[in-house]
Amino acid sequence: MTKKYGDVGVLKGVNLKIEEGDFHALMGPNGSGKTTLTSIIASVRLPTSGRVEIYGKPPEKAKRLIVYIPQENFSSTLLTGRENLMYFAGLLGYSGSEAKKMVADILDKIELTKDADKRVSTYSGGMRKRLEQGAVYTGVGVALITSFTTGIFTTYSQLIPVLQFFSRIYPISASNSSLIYLLIGENMAGYNPLEPSQIALTTISSIILFIIGLSIYARYCWKKD
Repeated sequence: MTKKYGDVGVLKGVNLKIEEGDFHALMGPNGSGKTTLTSIIASVRLPTSGRVEIYGKPPEKAKRLIVYIPQENFSSTLLTGRENLMYFAGLLGYSGSEAKKMVADILDKIELTKDADKRVSTYSGGMRKRLEQGAVYTGVGVALITSFTTGIFTTYSQLIPVLQFFSRIYPISASNSSLIYLLIGENMAGYNPLEPSQIALTTISSIILFIIGLSIYARYCWKKD
């Protein structure tokens, strides 16, 4: 499959097969075609040549099986969390009774049941992203999620002991993603909570370093009239 914008080739000879139950991460620099590829799979764009099949159907005929979660927020701030999910379920063709049961289960899974009837405008950024990721649980065949990640991306167990300790104090950015937590699990580096002794050590170390830095600054950098 290829995709061109004018004379510029964005996708060149893409050829892959994803089996049911597989999870793949598409990584690359800006402009490498990640969003273009996922939007073609989601039937938002058309390829210049080649084709995409989802369970034997082209994307435009398999929309019922696709959830496309863009990087930008798409939930309505005027609606409650429950109303947003009910709206998405309605777009997918669920009946009212089916949608109510499914939405209740989704809210429980994403831990938003207590805040389900609050307007999304009152949600934190993390709560809103969890709500939108709840669309993954609608029983679809393909979930396409776009997100920027930076820094190191590795499991906690793969880090050397020294880095394991520091990853608990200062979670590595790519692992501190609710998306990764949702799809991979809580064994990522950003999701290993501090023990009380580590919290105390971190606090004390921060205070000591602050005092040392302030002393050095006062002695060598402070300008007297």
